[in-house]
Amino acid sequence: MGNYVVKRLLQTAIVFIGVTFIIFGAVFLIPGNPVAALGSGQPLPASTVHDLELKYHLNEPFLEQYGRYILGLLQGNFGTSVDTGQSVSSLMAQAWPVTVTLALTAWAIEIVVGVTTGVLAALRRGGLYDRMVMFLTILAVSVPIFVAAFTAQYVLGVQFHLVPVAGTSDGWPMSYLVPGLVLALFSLATVGRLTRASLLESLSKEYVHTAVAKGLPKRWVIGKHALRNSIIPVITYLGIDLGFLLGGAIVIEGVFNLPGVGLLIFNAIENKDGTVVVGVATVFVLVFLLGNLVVDVLYAVLDPRVRYK
Repeated sequence: MGNYVVKRLLQTAIVFIGVTFIIFGAVFLIPGNPVAALGSGQPLPASTVHDLELKYHLNEPFLEQYGRYILGLLQGNFGTSVDTGQSVSSLMAQAWPVTVTLALTAWAIEIVVGVTTGVLAALRRGGLYDRMVMFLTILAVSVPIFVAAFTAQYVLGVQFHLVPVAGTSDGWPMSYLVPGLVLALFSLATVGRLTRASLLESLSKEYVHTAVAKGLPKRWVIGKHALRNSIIPVITYLGIDLGFLLGGAIVIEGVFNLPGVGLLIFNAIENKDGTVVVGVATVFVLVFLLGNLVVDVLYAVLDPRVRYK
């Protein structure tokens, strides 16, 4: 196990370098000068532009800028915003709590509701509940997320006043429940269908039939034998999906006016502040890679048949 974790860490480092190189290159190629954007449409003096370009190393070749960025990352420095002069780390520190809270709320909803509905649908295969779950999951994945967001905001917030319409002034959970539910809709439906299919497959295995024949309680057979094995593909999806939820939160933050990384990225793109865009994207990459690593390690814990070399 230890050797496997070391190998996966090395692979993660290589992938991280490659992905950040692509992201940094894409931002580097975006036309426009972030220094010129500071003038709000008015040209800045040439000497001022020159000094700012020197300060933020914007006049250096691409590889030198990228190398400087990687060295800064190794020291925990994500760079400095050209637009505000603040460190990217401090800007993300203000915005990330909102986005992380929203994403974790959505993640918890899809785990609890998705797995529960999937298990119940599998145990009641062919019944009314099963057909309703299948219909509702298809409906959930068919509705665009921004349509679901505006609908939930209008019906629950404006019409019935059950939840805040926008903002985070009411704190958790009131300000995050509806945005989190909307963000989780697609993944929730996927988790439910995946859990159902995987559990049905496990219930047809010989070891489950043997456990039933031995007279073990049904709850024990399902929880100890069938569900433990069938949950592995679900955990794989959930581990990867956390990164998608963080990225998808950008749209939801815009609809519900949540001051997270969505607003931060939007302002950075508008002001051509590439350092902020790259910094936030780098954190997204780290979440994806670390999530995949944790899922791989959990395989051996949940399934004794899995052995790593």
